[in-house]
Amino acid sequence: MSYLDLSISALICVLLFKIFSPKVKVLKQLQDMPEHQGLTLHFVEDRLATLKNVIKEPELDKWNLYLDWGYNTQKERDEAASIPRIHILQLSDFSKKLK
Repeated sequence: MSYLDLSISALICVLLFKIFSPKVKVLKQLQDMPEHQGLTLHFVEDRLATLKNVIKEPELDKWNLYLDWGYNTQKERDEAASIPRIHILQLSDFSKKLK
């Protein structure tokens, strides 16, 4: 299984679990899966409040956090830029990172 396969697998899990569970809980479940051990973990989210909730959970310190281009304001993006753990992500950057 390639890195891309695992990334897609994780993305599908997030999409499915999102309907049933809070995202913080889903991230904990994903990082505990044996097939994700030792991998670099990435969480792309369009809500700053959700990323702040992830930061509050020490158990989720392994995750790289990205605020994307979706449902957020310039004020929220500016605030996120001041938080060291959060990287601002544009759609074009996201596409490049998948390659």
